Amino acid sequence: MSECLLTFDCPQDYTVFQQVDGFCDITVSGSADTAISGDIMLAIVREYNGTYVRRWEKAAVSGAGFSHTFKKIPAGGLYSVLSAVCSNGMPSDSGLCGAAVLHIGVGDVFVIAGQSNSAGFSKTPGCREPAAGIHMFRNRCRWDIASDPMNEKTDTAHPENAELFLPGQSPWLAFALALKRELGYPIGLIQTSVGGSPLSAWNPEENGILFRNMIRTVSMCGGRVKGVLWYQGETDAGGETETAGYLERFAGFVSAVRREMNDPLLPFFTVQLNKFLSCTDPDTDRRFAEIREAQRKAGKIPGVTVIPSLDLTLSDEIHNNSASNNALGERIAFTALGKIYGADYISSVPDISDAYVSPDGYAVLVFDGVSMYLVGRGIPTERSEFVFFDEKGEIPIESCGFAGDRIFFRLSRNPSGNVSVSCAPHAYSGYGVPFDRGTGIPVPGFVNFPCRLSDVREFRNN
Repeated sequence: MSECLLTFDCPQDYTVFQQVDGFCDITVSGSADTAISGDIMLAIVREYNGTYVRRWEKAAVSGAGFSHTFKKIPAGGLYSVLSAVCSNGMPSDSGLCGAAVLHIGVGDVFVIAGQSNSAGFSKTPGCREPAAGIHMFRNRCRWDIASDPMNEKTDTAHPENAELFLPGQSPWLAFALALKRELGYPIGLIQTSVGGSPLSAWNPEENGILFRNMIRTVSMCGGRVKGVLWYQGETDAGGETETAGYLERFAGFVSAVRREMNDPLLPFFTVQLNKFLSCTDPDTDRRFAEIREAQRKAGKIPGVTVIPSLDLTLSDEIHNNSASNNALGERIAFTALGKIYGADYISSVPDISDAYVSPDGYAVLVFDGVSMYLVGRGIPTERSEFVFFDEKGEIPIESCGFAGDRIFFRLSRNPSGNVSVSCAPHAYSGYGVPFDRGTGIPVPGFVNFPCRLSDVREFRNN
């Protein structure tokens, strides 16, 4: 039997396939450099010990091409696909050596979308080390070991999300490492974000150029993902129209992605904006907080989880540093483990549910999603992240205290008319926000939350 050189067209080395209920089908195809004489046999083995996941199965041959679909390959890996050319009944593992596909996995795949803090622009040391089983589909349309910078544009096949400036470290390697550690199978990442991108570029009802690029890229990876990792909004704070309609436009984006991926409850994990320290324009300052409020409200969309980031430190005026990205990535991973995997992790995220003020100048804020109890950061009252307003203007805070899922305030004067409260109402706000002792996750920023008139003393007794 003469030698026949085989070449695999797909899958690529390092591919991660999206599992469904713990399994997936894997289709392989390729070709030979000469007419195929004999049978092409294919097998899948575990790379860590060489045992078979699927013993030798015969591929279909058409001319110089071959193909085969392995059914119900279990979540796990890394795996290799082996091939051999056999004739005259010889054992498959004694056939002529063929090609191999290496380092593939069956696990969960997440698509990365948004702007610079999603693409990753930290320039401080502290990147997580790349690891086998954490793979990514790079901009050159090749699967590879995941590493930062994820949005580098070497030989990019889609210039739509090519960066103008050199990117850095993102939260997503830490996210994937945490998931793999707990789930025990590979995690794949599909990078589609780009710095400075507005929501309009992601919303197909507007410009939609990055939406189309994302859907096309996901399609190249099989068309199925476990969830969407979204971090965006800084650019939209630059305009009144963009800010005012952010919630509705984001909801439209979520619906469009779910429709295109045929998954009506596809999970979205979106980060509420952190800080913008160099903001000097009062209107941008106000809009930044309003974008945070829109993002907080987006958490009411079924399947959308909003993770606050206000407590995290920066590497410049607006981008998270590496330590913060690592903390954020794990924060999102642990939330995902509880929310979509049913793992024994606290997945709740604190959010304000009620606010009450009494005629004699006391107030209480009540929060949902508190796993243990809220903790302050020892911030002096005059630098509190909370601001109360009534028809006369700001009501200064004299003191505050914490009890479980509640924060109590003594105001400097009795309220007049309608009262509202905001948390982190400025672009630069955030370092002093309270957090949940059980998870370390801070309360979110919010704007003009209405306070109801009530005797606050009854809340201290409950």
